[in-house]
Amino acid sequence: MYKRITYVLCLAALVIAGVGMSISFLHPKTFFTRKTKLENSDYYPYAYKVAPGPLSDESRDALDGFTFKTVQRKDGSIEAEFIPHRPWYHYYKVLVKPGYTLYFLEQDDDDVSVFEKYLNDDHPFLVDPDGYIVD
Repeated sequence: MYKRITYVLCLAALVIAGVGMSISFLHPKTFFTRKTKLENSDYYPYAYKVAPGPLSDESRDALDGFTFKTVQRKDGSIEAEFIPHRPWYHYYKVLVKPGYTLYFLEQDDDDVSVFEKYLNDDHPFLVDPDGYIVD
């Protein structure tokens, strides 16, 4: 009986670890456990700069499905708000400190695809002044 319980617990731990690894691969906030430069990451081709500064045409396309608003604060930071248009998207509000850059992750430009809600993209992330992704 004891061996069976130990076996089941070990098997469950392996399954959970495997699921955790696959989930963390999809989401940069959990994938980057050490400092990673955006330009060296797998997400670089899918990262679109949204703040500070004006939006490029590519960034506007990446933000399809969201209303994007920014407010410049007196301390020099920017308050960015992502208001979703679709039920599988999340609402985000991010404070961008001076020197930091806000990017938006968009891996699939077909936001009506049946797989869109499983990609775990369509979310913002910050990069520090040295180019490292911030958790």
